[in-house]
Amino acid sequence: MTAFGVGEPSEDYARDPFATLDMLLGACPVRLADREGWAVAGRGSVLAALRDDRLAATDGSTFNDRSPAFRNSVARMLRAWFAHEADRALPDLVNAAFADAMAPLFALGPADLVVDLVADIARAVPLAVMAALLGVPPAHRQGLGRLAGGLLASYDSSWSERAASGVRSKQGLDGYFVLHLTRAEIGTPLLDALRDIGLKQGLPPAAMADVCTKLLVAGTTTTAGCLASILAWLLEDPAAYPTCAERADAEMPALVEDLIRLRSPVLALKRIATAETTVAGTPVAPGARVYLLTAAANRERGAAAPDCPAAGPTQRHLSFGRGRHACLGAPLARLEIRTALTHLLPLVPRLRLLEPIQWRRAWLLHEPVSIRV
Repeated sequence: MTAFGVGEPSEDYARDPFATLDMLLGACPVRLADREGWAVAGRGSVLAALRDDRLAATDGSTFNDRSPAFRNSVARMLRAWFAHEADRALPDLVNAAFADAMAPLFALGPADLVVDLVADIARAVPLAVMAALLGVPPAHRQGLGRLAGGLLASYDSSWSERAASGVRSKQGLDGYFVLHLTRAEIGTPLLDALRDIGLKQGLPPAAMADVCTKLLVAGTTTTAGCLASILAWLLEDPAAYPTCAERADAEMPALVEDLIRLRSPVLALKRIATAETTVAGTPVAPGARVYLLTAAANRERGAAAPDCPAAGPTQRHLSFGRGRHACLGAPLARLEIRTALTHLLPLVPRLRLLEPIQWRRAWLLHEPVSIRV
């Protein structure tokens, strides 16, 4: 098959991959010879695979550590910390980041200002928030943001140069955080909690640095992609703004969940089999890769209004995963998207696209890379 092959996807696929995903939904599981793995798309099959402990998240990730020292300390602490702080300190931090990013929009008249909504808002805000949580100085944020973007690009590892770029980005981020964690003069509640657990559990510095890298990359790039995709939809679809504005007033939490279901930039979650298992009724050998097409499962026919958030979702989406690999920072992502809608929806009628939206050329990621208005 051509989808998810070793070559670059077409511009049509980059702009709208969902026709291909719908095709896969009826054909999966599909053997992907070029990628030495399987693609799975049905909601039931994806959900079962997400809960299968024999399918690990990624090669070499600290979050594959099943030891009590990690699973019962770091992962549990992070899950509880984000859930707790989402109702306490995080709203003020997120609101302040949006206010800073959007200040130029109010500094000049609408005819005087050109803004790239991706670079100036969708990427800037999550980066500012996560950097503040990890105690990253403002002077270092743009550089780390570029490394985070390089690591995200390698997620779609069809091209050898992308994979190599991802390795370099990962090494750069891990090296930074190994040193960062030793700097006692830099402290935040989250950073101090990570240091304390690392010391108490005897976890090596490299493992704790990997945790910080994962938090920065996942907490910045995926939320940024979702925000950018929402903004693209609001600007390109004439029916999007009134639909979204009406629901924002009446049912904001349900609207946020529906937008995450439909606009998540990650089309597939990658897994690797650590032992023989079965996926969608198909035997999978140890070492095989499995691509869980969550974007297809989220749009599976049978859900109400699968392609337009005109009504609340009828079932929980899979964008944050499930089981022990479920997204630890999901409360922060929800908060940032809800806050973005609060700040940006009133401005949408005043924004005009200056050029066609540019989309990332990738098989497994779907997000705008530039929205100039």
